[in-house]
Amino acid sequence: MCNSYTNSLRGLTQHIRTQHVEDTPFNDKPCRTGEAMGILLFSDGGEFFLATTKRTKKRGANIFSSTTRLTDNTWGGFLDAYGAADFVLHLLGNDFLDHNCIVLHVSPQVREIDGASGSGTMFSSIYSLATGRLCRSDTAITAWVDGMQQIRGVEELAQKALVASAEDDKIKRLVMSRENQQEWEALPPNTKGQVQGIFVENVTELIAQVFKPIPPQ
Repeated sequence: MCNSYTNSLRGLTQHIRTQHVEDTPFNDKPCRTGEAMGILLFSDGGEFFLATTKRTKKRGANIFSSTTRLTDNTWGGFLDAYGAADFVLHLLGNDFLDHNCIVLHVSPQVREIDGASGSGTMFSSIYSLATGRLCRSDTAITAWVDGMQQIRGVEELAQKALVASAEDDKIKRLVMSRENQQEWEALPPNTKGQVQGIFVENVTELIAQVFKPIPPQ
C-alpha cells in the first residue's frame, strides 16, 4: 500500500498536519490545507468525521464538499484510529497522498482525555497503513501533533498514566511530548506503575519510538 512511501519518513510527514480548532468545522467554513485538495478528520462529541475539501476559483479557498461520519467511538486507542485511517485509504485510493494532504481537527467539545492527545495515535495509524510498518505492541501514545509537525504536551496526564498502568502487562511504554516530562516525573510511582515515559519533540522522533525497526534489506 502506497509503495512510494514505504520506509519513508519524509513522504507522510509532509502531507499530514494537525490543528486544534476553536470551532468544529461544519457548514462549509473555509479551511486552508495547502495547494492540494485536503482531507479533514475531526472529532465532535466523541465521534470521528471525515470531510473532503476542494479548491475554488474564488480566492483559491478550500471548502467542504462532503462530510461523512466514520465511527461512534472516541479518539483513544489504536483500533479506533486504525478504523478511521483505513476508511480514508480505501475511500480515496492508495495513491491519495501523492495529491492530497490530511488535517486532523480536534473539537474542544470532546473531553480533553479523548481530544487533542488522540492526534498522535491517528497520525501513527495513517503512517502505519500507508507504509506497511508495524507499531510496537508494548507502546501507547498520548500526544498532540501540531501544524508544524512538533509534538505538544497534553493535559490530564495523571489520568492517562493510570489508564496505561492498568494494562502494564501489555503496555510498557507511553510516548508523550517532552513538554510533559516534568509532570510525568513528578507523578507518584503507584500512578505510573511499570510504564516507562518516552519523550519526543517531533514526528520523526515519534515514528522512531512507536514503530518497530525496519528490517535490514
